[in-house]
Amino acid sequence: MNNVMTKCMMLALSFGLIVDVQAMTVENKTPVETKKEALSVQDCIAEHLKRAEWCESPVTALHMAARHGHKSCVQAIIDTKSAADSRIGNVNSNYGFVTPLHEATTNGHLGCVKLLVAAGASINAGGTGCSPLWRAVNAWVFHKEKVNELSACVHYLLSLNATYDVEKFTEHERIFFDFCLAMYTFEKKKAAENTNAE
Repeated sequence: MNNVMTKCMMLALSFGLIVDVQAMTVENKTPVETKKEALSVQDCIAEHLKRAEWCESPVTALHMAARHGHKSCVQAIIDTKSAADSRIGNVNSNYGFVTPLHEATTNGHLGCVKLLVAAGASINAGGTGCSPLWRAVNAWVFHKEKVNELSACVHYLLSLNATYDVEKFTEHERIFFDFCLAMYTFEKKKAAENTNAE
């Protein structure tokens, strides 16, 4: 076992993290997502519009779909290029510097994160102190049960060279970020070794 993998394992064990490395890259559908696929796209958007209206902030249907991990609805909204209807939103719509990408990363919805990034969402929106990467790291403090989903989002954003400032992390956030960074470094090194071996 090499130094990076040893560091990852020690870090995970020392903080009671139980991580399934394979699950970090697997996109499992939630029961809610499966239910949403049964709805028509218009019904799904209408449902998220209703949810958005209940919020006091100017949140959009795209924010709500990303928050709840409804990939098919996120894709449908992206496809409609609905910037003309501010209630539906677009990939860079924001309220208080929170974009749909922030919502997806905060809740560990890697499928939605990938769709939003592919559609042009800014991976560094909000700056280093409130970026989508920071939101995913911060969410772990409150939702340790989502360690696999959140670490997958952090890993993906790191692979896209998302910016971060370790000084912005609290001690608890730093634990999780160091773990994610160690896993990312290990996988990157492993991929380089495999490329060199060919």
